[in-house]
Amino acid sequence: MKVPGKKRLLMSLSMSRMSLEIMVCGIREKYGDGDLKKHVFLRMYGNDFTDKEKEKILEFIT
Repeated sequence: MKVPGKKRLLMSLSMSRMSLEIMVCGIREKYGDGDLKKHVFLRMYGNDFTDKEKEKILEFIT
């Protein structure tokens, strides 16, 4: 809490970007570059939607 708000925000943005890069590297390693958006969506939000909802969303992504 001693860190100023602006610096805390920049730190959190940096950590978010790093976690996204790690996730994308893992997806590319496992699936290659094809359907990257689809795999990122499923990794991040796959448990938040029903199968029917995921199908509808994936139609728009791909």
